[in-house]
Amino acid sequence: MKTALAALLLGARSPRGLVPDAELMVGVIMESDDDGPFTTTEWVLRGLDWVLGLEPRPAALNLSFGGPRSAQLQKALETVTQVLPVAAAAGNEGHREVAFPASYPGVVAVTAVDAKRRRWQRANSGNQVAIAAPGVEVWTLDGVGRGYYANGTSIATLFVTAALASAPPDQRSLGEWLAAHASEAGPAGRDLEYGHGVLAMRGLCSSARKP
Repeated sequence: MKTALAALLLGARSPRGLVPDAELMVGVIMESDDDGPFTTTEWVLRGLDWVLGLEPRPAALNLSFGGPRSAQLQKALETVTQVLPVAAAAGNEGHREVAFPASYPGVVAVTAVDAKRRRWQRANSGNQVAIAAPGVEVWTLDGVGRGYYANGTSIATLFVTAALASAPPDQRSLGEWLAAHASEAGPAGRDLEYGHGVLAMRGLCSSARKP
């Protein structure tokens, strides 16, 4: 997944990266076993401390993972979101509630849509959903450089992170930023499935499709 996300951000050709001239800073907070990738609250907290210590700080923070509630992590993100925008994946379980840390206050919870702007059936929904972005059959690369179509709210989150990094709002204007950079997809106004709507930042989110 790390390669897939990095290729979507910085790819030179196929996929053409969302922000190919950006600098990517990666904090490793996950390991894998027979059941797949996993992390702990301690590792995530260490990662957030690392981010806060960077000079200069990144323009935006991407959290493409989800898990159970943690009071410690919520408190840490209250600090982080005051100094830089944070986008996180809503989750891929098809639940009517958003995964953590996406559901914490101040974090931009991102759901996934397909090329026809339809919400991905496996994407979580709920009051915390802030915005939708491409996350169905998005062309990227695997760990050995082979192209494939990726699905998930983790993929969609990267589009929003790239947009936030290109025009970063402060926490006080985050709601206005989301409304200004989203096009209506569901019922009028903010809704449980699309949030403010589908990300609509011209020239940014169309480049990661396979040519």
